[in-house]
Amino acid sequence: MLNATGYRQILNSTDSVFWVKDRGQILVLDEKRQEIHVLRGVEAAVWGWLVLNYPYEKMVRSLTLMLGTSTEETQECLSTIIQKLISTGILTVEIG
Repeated sequence: MLNATGYRQILNSTDSVFWVKDRGQILVLDEKRQEIHVLRGVEAAVWGWLVLNYPYEKMVRSLTLMLGTSTEETQECLSTIIQKLISTGILTVEIG
């Protein structure tokens, strides 16, 4: 994924983050922070695609089909979800 300055962004989770899929939701456990994050619906789908290392463009296409929105709306939605995962500390960003 490229950021606004054209540099490639690499999203990672830290070694203290574990996750488990459970009945329509994903529980993301952050051992270091002693936090549990519950992801459902679109957030769970995005997490799954990130775990599978989907390219950004494939996530946008998949989410566009899933939501029935325009590409621009889908990109905004995806950006919001990724920013939320970063702000909670379960994802980190490397610039490469």
